Amino acid sequence: AYGDINWEMTVRVEDEPREEWFTFVEDTKAKKAGVSISLNHPFTKKYLDREGKSLSLMMKLAGGLALAQILATKTEDSAANMSQIFNYFLKEIG
Repeated sequence: AYGDINWEMTVRVEDEPREEWFTFVEDTKAKKAGVSISLNHPFTKKYLDREGKSLSLMMKLAGGLALAQILATKTEDSAANMSQIFNYFLKEIG
């Protein structure tokens, strides 16, 4: 949740090669978002650990980044607000 807005977030990991590290889709009316991250992206491959801790963190980061982008587009100064919203999520998941 951010403010009074609650969103349902689904984050999944894909094993298919992609150029993008993460992608997302949103349903603004239903307040739902789906995020996918690629296991075969160079970023994931470089930082993936055997215990899965880094993958869990990557999933949280991708979810927070997607939601920050979605919510920021609803404001006038979206770039500045995206950073503020993303920092809020980092604090909350910390």
